[in-house]
Amino acid sequence: MKSKPALPKIEVIKVGKRFKVDWDFQEAPESRVLLRENDHLTTFIDGVLVGMGITEKQVSCASGRTGTVNRLDEATAIRLASILSDLLLPLVTKEHKRLVAQAKLPEHLRDAPRD
Repeated sequence: MKSKPALPKIEVIKVGKRFKVDWDFQEAPESRVLLRENDHLTTFIDGVLVGMGITEKQVSCASGRTGTVNRLDEATAIRLASILSDLLLPLVTKEHKRLVAQAKLPEHLRDAPRD
């Protein structure tokens, strides 16, 4: 297990005069939490997008693991990236800490694998 968690990548990218937000999980044991919680995360993200007035036409995909939202103004793109960071990064960080602590325990005391 690495000493630092493999955090999801969340990027604001300028495309012409507009911006897009991309996010993607990183393949690592601690990222499995995003798969386990994907339904809840996706529902929350969908609510955020609606609340921010982002239309379905602007959304290429949006889930708790990966997504792309296009044709945003800069302020909206930055706000969305901030919300995604506040949502996803702590989950992966907490799961990484849990896995590191589990690895230090004798095998018979470890939690059963979570999938």
